[in-house]
Amino acid sequence: MYIYNFCLSGIRLEFIKPIKDLQNYTAVEKDEVILSCELSKAGGEVRWFKDGNEIFPSKNILFQSDGRKRILVIKKAAKSHLGAYTCDCGTDKTTADLNIEGNTCSDPAPPSHLGQDSSIRPRPLPFFKTPPLSELPFIFSPSLITVSPFLSGDFLDILTCFGGGLIMSSPQSKARVIGLMRPLKDVTVTAGETATFECELSYEGIAVEWFLGGTKLEPSDRKLNSHSVSHSFVPSEPAVEFTKPLEDQTVEEEATATLECEVSREGAEVRWFRDGQEIRKTKKYEMIVDGRKRALVIHDCTLDDSRTYAFVDVQLRSDFVSFITEEEARFIKNLSNVEGTETDSVKLICEVSKPSADVTWYKGDQELPEGDKYQMVSDGKRRTLVIKNCEPKDEGGYVVMIGPTRASADLTVLGKPRVKSQKCHVELEIVLNCEVNRPNATLKWMKGGEEIVFNKHIVYRVDKEKHTLTIKDCTLADEGEYTAVAADNKSTAELIISEAPTDFSMQLKDQTITEFDDAEFTCKLTKEKADVKWYRNGREIREGPRYITAEQSDPQL
Repeated sequence: MYIYNFCLSGIRLEFIKPIKDLQNYTAVEKDEVILSCELSKAGGEVRWFKDGNEIFPSKNILFQSDGRKRILVIKKAAKSHLGAYTCDCGTDKTTADLNIEGNTCSDPAPPSHLGQDSSIRPRPLPFFKTPPLSELPFIFSPSLITVSPFLSGDFLDILTCFGGGLIMSSPQSKARVIGLMRPLKDVTVTAGETATFECELSYEGIAVEWFLGGTKLEPSDRKLNSHSVSHSFVPSEPAVEFTKPLEDQTVEEEATATLECEVSREGAEVRWFRDGQEIRKTKKYEMIVDGRKRALVIHDCTLDDSRTYAFVDVQLRSDFVSFITEEEARFIKNLSNVEGTETDSVKLICEVSKPSADVTWYKGDQELPEGDKYQMVSDGKRRTLVIKNCEPKDEGGYVVMIGPTRASADLTVLGKPRVKSQKCHVELEIVLNCEVNRPNATLKWMKGGEEIVFNKHIVYRVDKEKHTLTIKDCTLADEGEYTAVAADNKSTAELIISEAPTDFSMQLKDQTITEFDDAEFTCKLTKEKADVKWYRNGREIREGPRYITAEQSDPQL
């Protein structure tokens, strides 16, 4: 029987806990070596040293950063890489030793009692089987014939080699055990978020399978990744979609605009942008998240808010343009018809919706110029046309316009009532009259500040533009100041009542008498108690024995 030695060498690894500092590491030549440590924050810069000398990246040496983790990778280890490795972050450093073992497996030499011309040749293709593991990186000699080592309990696997019908044992064989340098950890996430499960094996090229419960997981959009000796399974939700997209919107100035959409997942994180600049929550902008609804509220809109807004998710982007347009000015209070009086000023007043709105005034179809006659006043939202020193020719229709929008009203100019002062005798009839410029207008008559009550003694008549106040059988009580009032205008006249002059209702008559007889002259007056004087040949007669005067109820001598 011919005996050949078969040697399988490797590294026996155990589970280790995650660490922050570098740890001593032992590797086999040509293996990939990974030295890692963690910093207190993700943004720290580090430098790597070997035996005190700084080292730099090359084809065989890589520097990697993963969050707070800093990694040195030696793709293919050699004896020259043996030494002390240091990671220096400036304020702190960590050091670990790297030991490189030589590959002790080699082609076994033939037994000393076999010559080179032996007629027994080994089978060229041996077959290896390890029940617990489907693959092991065995190093073997192609000239090895059947070997069947039954290893002791110190080894994890039983290695059986079949070939040529011969069986032999080699207690020097060692199994290369595949281990987890970084095991899986429990992960807690919110619905809709992404969960990542990671582990790290001790060697490259090891096939792994993932299971959910007892069901094997296959690579898909839900993502199954494998990188070098690190493996990760990332179960992700379906892509977020818009169930109600954003829409263009038009609002008025000073109003509040609400830009709203809906997404397919409640947990979707979003950001809002205006012309490419991210919007932050302020008094002006309010962001609302209500289940799947997302809304941006813009308060007190101005023309400057007419911009392009964007709603951005990790997987989505939806743009829209919100045209914040200036409110079209309109009349909120129209013109009203106005009555005015000659020589006075009148005002036509309206109100518009915007304090900045410009208006244009017209009489008929002629635009009115501002000047001594017309004054245009803007006070907030109120617009006023002042017409000074009104005349009858100012009557007519007036129009105010905002762009194509118009409002109109009529102006009526009342002529001032002019009542003339008059004098009248008692018991006579007096007529006070005036005229205005509008037919059948109603005037108010006053006497001494009190309105006159019309009756049989005082009568008021209107005949188109002519107004008449008639006072019959005047008495001294009717004397006083009379006023005719038309709107805000009035005219005043004074009525003076005087007694009628005394007159003779019966004249003296010539007389013929006999000498020494009495002569009597008689006359009648128009009113009682009138004083009279008697004359003879132009000389006043004095009452005495010769001349006697007398009065009776009927005025007479």
